[in-house]
Amino acid sequence: RMELNIGMLLLNALIKTIALVILFIVTFKNHLEEPLQELTQKISDLKWENRENRYINVNFEYDNELAVLQSKFNQLLSKISSEEEEKFDLINTQKSQLELDVKNRTMELEEANAKLQKLASTDTLTKLSNRSKIDDELFNRHENFKRYQRVFSVIMMDIDFFKKVNDEYGHLVGDYVLKTIANILKENTRGVDVAGRWGGEEFLIICDETDVEGAYVVAEKIRIAIEAYEFDHVGRKTASFGIAQISGDLSLDALLKQADDCLYEAKNGGRNKTVKRSIAKRI
Repeated sequence: RMELNIGMLLLNALIKTIALVILFIVTFKNHLEEPLQELTQKISDLKWENRENRYINVNFEYDNELAVLQSKFNQLLSKISSEEEEKFDLINTQKSQLELDVKNRTMELEEANAKLQKLASTDTLTKLSNRSKIDDELFNRHENFKRYQRVFSVIMMDIDFFKKVNDEYGHLVGDYVLKTIANILKENTRGVDVAGRWGGEEFLIICDETDVEGAYVVAEKIRIAIEAYEFDHVGRKTASFGIAQISGDLSLDALLKQADDCLYEAKNGGRNKTVKRSIAKRI
């Protein structure tokens, strides 16, 4: 009977042990395994939240070891978020600075290019358009006339007895006279007109949307202004003018020949005169 009692005690002990193991397994599953699986899933689903620059923390109310794991993990997320935000701000700052540098550099290049273009088309002494610029403007006006019949006239001007100025007073005084007359041209022409140095002491003015009669008025205005001006060292100077108007199928060479012939006629007629050709005809 004693052996039976001992056997019963051992059996009861075994049953209790098995029950404790089962209880432990159930407790582990309910309080550790399932929450751990849920925590793992939440971690795998983490996303970076746009410009707010924060990861969403993993938030569960655990009262076991998982609470420590959750806390440490969220601290790591916070640190990563701060570092990512700093990188984002740095990249944006660098990008903005780069865009500003590119914009400023582009403006500088455009300004430099504009200056170069102006220098390439400007007579260095008189600051009027140079021969190359005048040729381009003549070509453009002629194309517009052929296509749209937009009339223009040219005034060819030459300073009377300019060689005597250089011979008697030197080239520095001659340059002063040229620059002064260039200023007179600027003051007595419209913004749409093109006044330029044709060569030496000869100038050419393109009068846009102007017939020969209108160009004659401009030429006379300039002629009178030059005649009335008192130049330093040399006193009074005069200039002669020849005018021609585009018409029909007249070429640019023929138009300029017409103006040059009129200028030659003014010179031969006593100088300080304006001669016009009412309708330019092909030579």
